[in-house]
Amino acid sequence: MKIKIASNTLRTALQVASKHQPSKYLLAIHALARLEAESDRLTITTVSPDIYYRTTVEATCDGNFTVYASAIMVQGIQLLPDSEVELTFEDESNLCTISYPNGNLTLPTGSYPDVERDFPVEPLLQETDLITYTWPAERLATVSANAIRFVSSDKMRAQLNSVYFIFEKDYMDVFASNGHSMLRHRFLDSCQPVWFALSDESTGYIAYVAKLEGEATLRIGKTWVCFDFGSSRVYAKRSKLDRIPPYDRILPEAFAGEATFDRNELSSCCRRAVAFSFDMSVIQFTFKKGQLVIEAENDQTRNSSMEQMRCSYQGPSMKIGINWNQLMVILKTFTEDEVWMGMNSAQQVMIFRQAFRKEGDETTFGLMPILLVD
Repeated sequence: MKIKIASNTLRTALQVASKHQPSKYLLAIHALARLEAESDRLTITTVSPDIYYRTTVEATCDGNFTVYASAIMVQGIQLLPDSEVELTFEDESNLCTISYPNGNLTLPTGSYPDVERDFPVEPLLQETDLITYTWPAERLATVSANAIRFVSSDKMRAQLNSVYFIFEKDYMDVFASNGHSMLRHRFLDSCQPVWFALSDESTGYIAYVAKLEGEATLRIGKTWVCFDFGSSRVYAKRSKLDRIPPYDRILPEAFAGEATFDRNELSSCCRRAVAFSFDMSVIQFTFKKGQLVIEAENDQTRNSSMEQMRCSYQGPSMKIGINWNQLMVILKTFTEDEVWMGMNSAQQVMIFRQAFRKEGDETTFGLMPILLVD
């Protein structure tokens, strides 16, 4: 059983295919790659608890057969020089010899007696249950990558550890929150109402594949969501959640105070101020007309700092406690320097957006203030 293929083609395909597999696994199949050979193509499949990935690349094979690549075999392929390689599989010894112009590698395959039984089949999506949507590549990659920055690291809190994809009649929202800060990306489009949630690991992998592959067609089933990129497919298992967080009620639309500022200047001022904060994260914003005062102090060491910066603030004077770590994530996510901020009080969520709003395509960030104690 032989496969001839360009090493860079095989290397890239296996690198993408194994990206979602856990470094610590309970089942052997989560460390394997299934290789299905046909005369002129090779199909590579990998699985993990929440992802089923399948891709097809060009290859020359001496028949139709299925073999399994072990993790060490995948690692060995990553070291091959750019050239055509030949993989020869031996049934009896469960070894694979990889030959290339200036040498060869002999590595164990991932085959074992019950591997065919254990390896799951491709998820079946019932046509009667399907809702289909086409998603532009750049939007899918960018929005998914941004959303996972706002999920909780606490794996026991599924509602805060998932990214929500909400389709409504006239728009689509992507929402994520860790309980302290949140992101909502909304773009106007005609959709069939449906929603699903994915884990942060699944969302991150989809962003990774979308950046490489391009436009995706979504097929939304009851248990799985399929992202079809043409030559490859990602099946992501839906999170078992029964409701959507009431995020539209959390994010206000009217504000007592509004400010526009340069994010780089704000970031620099905050970095200097937070160095003297008690726990290196809490700072105080004082908004006055046309001005923002940034303060931090440490009562134990008697350190304090104060920075003033100009901003186009309109509204009543207001003092608000800020978690700098959460604000830093928001500022890093913006693609343009001029940022708009809206607020109502020291107890209500603050809103951040690009100063120049794009019609039909907008990202809104929310940040919960920290209660200040005088």
